[in-house]
Amino acid sequence: MKKLPYWIRVSVAVCCCFLALGCGRRLKKAVQHYQTGRDYFDRGELQKAVDELELAIHQEPDLAPAHHALGLTYIYLNKPAVAVSYLQRALEIDSRDVAARLDLAELYRKQGLHQQAVQENLRILFYNSGVPQAARNLGVIYANNLYHFRYARYYLTRYLELEPDAPDKAQIEQWIAVIEQRLVDQREEQQKREELRPPDAPPMRLSAAPKVSPQ
Repeated sequence: MKKLPYWIRVSVAVCCCFLALGCGRRLKKAVQHYQTGRDYFDRGELQKAVDELELAIHQEPDLAPAHHALGLTYIYLNKPAVAVSYLQRALEIDSRDVAARLDLAELYRKQGLHQQAVQENLRILFYNSGVPQAARNLGVIYANNLYHFRYARYYLTRYLELEPDAPDKAQIEQWIAVIEQRLVDQREEQQKREELRPPDAPPMRLSAAPKVSPQ
């Protein structure tokens, strides 16, 4: 079973620090339920994990790590709609949470919701331009699903800039070379179409880059 992300553990460690300072019985109970749920998750006892994490949220509705953990648990339970709702709630609590947004973007991608996946990865880069996984995700989606090869090349190149020792560096470089050839083919096709268009027709242009609004 996949371990819960490091950031969730750190967040709960911070909560424990608050507890040591006497910040409330409800938060203490919430963290205890969260830690128990995390242990169940790590052992693959997913329904027990759900029960404990729900109790954590009941005690402390704004405990973002519990919402994130529930989202991951429901992914493994093959309930993507429920998973999305918990991941979105985690992001409502902390919109700059990179790990939760990466998980939400990947879930959208697996559901075939490619535009939504693009938006979430772009939001990650809006808040923090140095996240290599978000750049890689965008390159893959643009290349394999949306067929915007200029954007694919840009984000895959950006991924290697951010992660120069990436384990898949050779594969990504080969992929970029293939995309470069596709772009050459596209330009040649466009040039041929331009030669055939009527003189009074407007020039043909490639679509503009997508925009994103942070949330």
